[in-house]
Amino acid sequence: MTAGTPDLFDRSVLVVSGKGGVGKTSVAAACAQVAATKRSRVLLAEIEGRDGIARLLGIPSPGFEERRTRFGHAVISISGRDALLEYLWLFFRMRSLARSLGRAKVVEVATEAIPGFRDVMAAGKLYELTAWRRGPGSGSGRRPYDLVVVDAPPTGQLLPFLESAGAYAELIRGGRPHRQLASIDRVLRHETRIALVAMPEEMSVAETLETVAALRDASLPEPVIVVNQVLPPTFPKGIGAAALRLEPAELVQILGDAGVRADEDDAEELVRTVRNVETRRREERKYVARLAKAAPVVEMPFLFTPSFGPQEIDVLSEELIA
Repeated sequence: MTAGTPDLFDRSVLVVSGKGGVGKTSVAAACAQVAATKRSRVLLAEIEGRDGIARLLGIPSPGFEERRTRFGHAVISISGRDALLEYLWLFFRMRSLARSLGRAKVVEVATEAIPGFRDVMAAGKLYELTAWRRGPGSGSGRRPYDLVVVDAPPTGQLLPFLESAGAYAELIRGGRPHRQLASIDRVLRHETRIALVAMPEEMSVAETLETVAALRDASLPEPVIVVNQVLPPTFPKGIGAAALRLEPAELVQILGDAGVRADEDDAEELVRTVRNVETRRREERKYVARLAKAAPVVEMPFLFTPSFGPQEIDVLSEELIA
């Protein structure tokens, strides 16, 4: 991370969001891996996911259970349904009712049909994993996490998720539920960092900038933008301009002097490809500059690999540490 970029790991929760397809799950996994070198207890939590974390890391699906991994952090998959059932027995000791509801369809109806209910249940689980275990639930035997890294809903659903507890607290004005909702809202507003993952292309940049503005309008935490899949420099520093001026015949001569056989057609294709890549890279730098005007930026490299797994997460983790 560059100087001046806020520490992503200095609060209880790190919410990682982004437009679909920008690599937010990979970035969240890399963040959890780095955090595990800095904090004692780190959890990587997937919200209403489809086991994307398990597939990425090559581990069994954790379900709604905190499972340790070989990467130094634990993992969990949080669903509104499971969070509701746990809430009933953990906070109200309704264990038998929770079991009965778990076998019925009423829980699915509640979490899917009632606007915002699924979000507030998932957000409540983040509170339970952190602030509740440090405070009211300190005698529960459940150890709090120093940091929960959240593979959160995409940017289009991020604000409803982050504002869900506050919205319900406005509806439920008193009693224990109101106090808990206020506590959840406090965690999301004061103990949370937000990382917005973007790619250096028009649609992703536009949506990210809109999300930054919306977060500020809602008085939510200031985000950090993680620009993912950024092309590396095409040439070593100092030779780019000269290299781009090369003509195919000149390139054939240079390659020949280096012991590489190539005809002019090959050289022409290579020159065309390199110039196209450099043009794309320069466009990317403009997008990165636009994002940097809106919020602190962390850049993650494009990895030229056919698939993504633990080795690639290691590379991204090293970039976050650098």
